Formats: sequence, C-alpha cells, structure tokens
Amino acid sequence: MDTKLKYQDIIKKILTENAEYRASIPDGYTSQILFDDERGHYLVLDTADFVATRYKS
Repeated sequence: MDTKLKYQDIIKKILTENAEYRASIPDGYTSQILFDDERGHYLVLDTADFVATRYKS
C-alpha cells in the first residue's frame, strides 16, 4: 500500500472517530464529514440542530 493511501486512511479514521464522539454528546450539535479522495481534501462540519422558537408577548 502506498504511503499516501495509508495517511489518507489514518486521517479518515481519526475524523470519523471524532465525529462519532461528537454525535454522542447531547448538546444539539452533529458532525458531518466530507471526503474528497481525489484531491486529498477533508471537511468537518459541526451543525446545530436547534429550532428557532418564536414567543408572543
């Protein structure tokens, strides 16, 4: 296996484990991971699951 492919696999594993850990915390955030293997780009998005509530006074 090529060294570059090993590094890509290691990075993907770390990012995936981090996102799974983040998902286990009940704080209203979720993590999404985007992999672009052709260019070697990776993106982790932490998004909020909050719903805006409007209060009338």
